[in-house]
Amino acid sequence: MALVDTLADLPASQTGRSDLMTILTGVAAGLKATQDAKTGLWYQVMDQGSKTDNWTETSASGMFVYALKVAVNRGYIDSSYSAVADSGWKGLQTKVTTDASGAPSITGAVQGMSVQDNYAGYVGQSRLTNSPHGLCVILLAAAEMEAR
Repeated sequence: MALVDTLADLPASQTGRSDLMTILTGVAAGLKATQDAKTGLWYQVMDQGSKTDNWTETSASGMFVYALKVAVNRGYIDSSYSAVADSGWKGLQTKVTTDASGAPSITGAVQGMSVQDNYAGYVGQSRLTNSPHGLCVILLAAAEMEAR
């Protein structure tokens, strides 16, 4: 997210901007390669999707959808990545339900965490409902995906 937002403020002639574009292209390719084909989301440990205790995480998935859609819209990456963002957006929508009072409920965001030293440290984290970071990225992704 920060990368696509920063690129918007850098002139094309800015020293190092092409390096950032190369990084963005690599990140987009990595996201495409690790996206869960069934849900359209990304796993808590992205490259370990086949492990049964791994789970799709809402807040990172929202950040990825936002970044991919913005990057496509601004011409930073190939338009084929729109399909990756679309699939992710469909997956994110399954994480939004309504509670008993009719208010929106967003599930599946990991609690705030630091770097862990092993796989179990990542997949063992609590999954939250209506966490501020989960709510925020759903709104950011929605703003990009639903804009016409």
